[in-house]
Amino acid sequence: MIDPELKSYLNDITKYTYVMHKRTGGRANAFFNGIFTGFGSVVGIVLALALIGWVLNIVGVIPAFQNQVDDWQKLLQQAQTKQFSPYTPGNQSK
Repeated sequence: MIDPELKSYLNDITKYTYVMHKRTGGRANAFFNGIFTGFGSVVGIVLALALIGWVLNIVGVIPAFQNQVDDWQKLLQQAQTKQFSPYTPGNQSK
């Protein structure tokens, strides 16, 4: 037979477990909350770094960054106008 005091403790544990399950919504809800929290954190960090980089670029602290951005913009413009071709069929070297 189970001791009445132990049985009381087990009933309390069962009640608290049920309450915790009701508050958290179960495993699936906890999983999706974790996914969205992680995604939100990554997006927030990216936006914060972009804002800091933009401010530093405006202030002139990192002028080398502007040169790199200019190079990327030129590359993107060439790619959009299809002037950029790393492989030309007529110029094959063996």
